[in-house]
Amino acid sequence: MNELQSIFLRPGITAQVETTHQNIINGCNALPLLNGERCLFDVLLSPPSQKSYPEIWRDRVISALEADKPAMPPINDIGHFSMVEIASLTGSYAFMRECQRNGQEKILYKPNPKWEELCDLTILPYCSASVLLSIKYFWLVKDYPQEKYYGFLPHSSPIKNITKALWGTSFNSAMHATMFQVRLAKDLGQTPFWVNTALWELWYRLSAK
Repeated sequence: MNELQSIFLRPGITAQVETTHQNIINGCNALPLLNGERCLFDVLLSPPSQKSYPEIWRDRVISALEADKPAMPPINDIGHFSMVEIASLTGSYAFMRECQRNGQEKILYKPNPKWEELCDLTILPYCSASVLLSIKYFWLVKDYPQEKYYGFLPHSSPIKNITKALWGTSFNSAMHATMFQVRLAKDLGQTPFWVNTALWELWYRLSAK
């Protein structure tokens, strides 16, 4: 076992990755449903907190999208989300409008989109870290094989922090970070999807000390 494997493949890390994935699934499955079956749109309405949202929020987003409103509908009066969550939702709304402009909005509402469709969404403009998290969460909810995922991975703050601490760089884009995680996954004999979660877990373990 090389040095990287001794860090990432410890029983505590591998077990926690599985636990985290199951917690994500449980949280997403507790969110309200739009059409009776879970779709990506449901998850995008509450990234990445998986906080159950009131129907008035969903209705406002749908109405704004149908009217092609450039700005996210008002949310402060609902008193449900934190400022950090509102910032994430602003990005999600911009991403939804980008899907509309590219004729890909139907993917947001499909209960069982193709793997390729989800991966292709990750290269769209406005596909922020929180949006990538939502896509990753939805992938887990649908129990799609992790090895089939070839899209960009969530380049969230924990990922930036841990790569900066271990390799001296936080990378300047989700593309470069994903390329690095693909190489790391090969060294570890894991999927890039798994590595992304393992990096997240490792940062929280280090930052808790």
